[in-house]
Amino acid sequence: MKAICEICRKRIELVDGCVESEVELNNQWYKRLKEPIHEVAPNKRCPDCAAKPGHYHHWDCEMEKCPQCGGQLISCACKANDLRAM
Repeated sequence: MKAICEICRKRIELVDGCVESEVELNNQWYKRLKEPIHEVAPNKRCPDCAAKPGHYHHWDCEMEKCPQCGGQLISCACKANDLRAM
């Protein structure tokens, strides 16, 4: 795995997680959720984006939970427009 996050510009396997803390959904800003949509083995990195437990997922991760509806952020109806660091 040698992917680079398009938001934080880091190699995802070398950092704890993404640095962006909020996401814009339908013109409103929400704090991003760090827990995955599906259960991951304790103390294991996210199987999709390699974020460590307790850290933000990298952008377009299939495991990131939507802070508005609780569904899968990458495919939910709460259109994610943008991210910003806090």
